[in-house]
Amino acid sequence: MRVLLSICVALVAVCVVPSRADDDAKKAELKWARGVAGDFLSAMKKGDSKSAAALLTAEYSKSLAGNREKPSVAESLERVFGVSGIYFQSAAVSEEFIAPDKDEVQFKGSLVWASGTDSDTVTALTLRVVKETGRWRVGFVLVGDRTERPKAKK
Repeated sequence: MRVLLSICVALVAVCVVPSRADDDAKKAELKWARGVAGDFLSAMKKGDSKSAAALLTAEYSKSLAGNREKPSVAESLERVFGVSGIYFQSAAVSEEFIAPDKDEVQFKGSLVWASGTDSDTVTALTLRVVKETGRWRVGFVLVGDRTERPKAKK
């Protein structure tokens, strides 16, 4: 009986510890997801909503296009980010979380928009990147309300 108990305890200890291969796989998936998120934000920063729209999941694209009378997905994406023609200056990711099954990553951070001479406008940002048919795609974007903050001293 003691031998059986010892074997069970040893198996549980081995099963609970994540393997190095799992950690490496998680890091690799996170790197790809981070790259897609970065490309998406870079395109939106330049005002290239068509390129950014190409990085969306099919479901999110359909959801955005359904918000109004037949707008393009790119136009809908511009509305998510605010007024068309006004682009943010910078994006900062402060937190990232990967799902246990490594098929979804959530990024949280902020966007900084240029405004007056003494202040910037800041919005919260949540971006979810999901695996769709083996490829990382943006599946959700939430841009928060704008708030003013003093400009950083240079």
